Amino acid sequence: MKIKYIIIHHSAVSREKNSEQFKAINNYHKRKGWGMIGYHFLIEPNGRIRVGRSESQSGAHCIGRNYDSLGICLTGNFDIEDPTKEQEKSLKILLMDLLKGYKGAEIKYHRDFAVKTCPGRLIADDWAKNLINNNNTSMIIKKENEPMLYVPIGNKLIHFNTDWPTYAKNFESEMIIELSEKEFEKFEVITNVTINNKLIR
Repeated sequence: MKIKYIIIHHSAVSREKNSEQFKAINNYHKRKGWGMIGYHFLIEPNGRIRVGRSESQSGAHCIGRNYDSLGICLTGNFDIEDPTKEQEKSLKILLMDLLKGYKGAEIKYHRDFAVKTCPGRLIADDWAKNLINNNNTSMIIKKENEPMLYVPIGNKLIHFNTDWPTYAKNFESEMIIELSEKEFEKFEVITNVTINNKLIR
């Protein structure tokens, strides 16, 4: 399957009504006879990236483009509320990773292919592209269900050793992005890095 587009959606259900929507969307799509959730990725309000369909599997998220696209859904109704900063930062790292793997793929919105507002009236046409062009976003990466923290540099993750109280005290302006094991494995993990003559293990 040649990927031409990475298509962004919103769930159109306010996070005030349901803050964690992966299970509900998955069940809804199953009832529609789609087998499983139609998106390849879903980003919760806290920035957690949930993996849906395999990237090698056609989606069920955009009529006429399911065969040559990947679908990313951010939970929330962006006709009436903005994405969270956590969602924006997770979307940025996910898009940057996917664009490296699918050379030439274009970022599109659902509304580019359908008479819809999706991913929401409050989302500007250049919003997603501006996210990946903004290099001022600070992120810390965490593997799902594991305590270690990493700094992303390109397609590498630099491991650094700190405890949660120290992190919260000294890095409160940063953002933790939790990746699933599948997404985490796409990065090269670097340990024993020397920074300013100090060995980081």
